Amino acid sequence: MDVEFYSCHLGIAKPDEAYFERVLDNLGLDANQVLFLDDHQVNVDAAQAVGLSASVFVISPGADNLSALRELLSQYGIEVGRTSPR
Repeated sequence: MDVEFYSCHLGIAKPDEAYFERVLDNLGLDANQVLFLDDHQVNVDAAQAVGLSASVFVISPGADNLSALRELLSQYGIEVGRTSPR
C-alpha cells in the first residue's frame, strides 16, 4: 500500500460519504480513478455514491483468497502478477 487512511486521522468515518471525499482530496484523484474494496456493503454503497468503483471483498478462512482477489481486480482491468512458490 502506498497510502493508508484511518478515520481517527481524518476525523470522519466510513460509511459517511465525506470520508471518501476527504480521501480523494488527500490523494488528489478523481473518484473514477479509485477502486475501493471493503468487507461491508454499507461502506461500498457509500463509496459508490461518491463515484468510486467499489466492491465487497471478504477474506474467507480456507478459501483461495488470493485467486479470488485477483479475479475481482481483473474485473476492473487490474492485473496482478503471479509469484512462483518458494
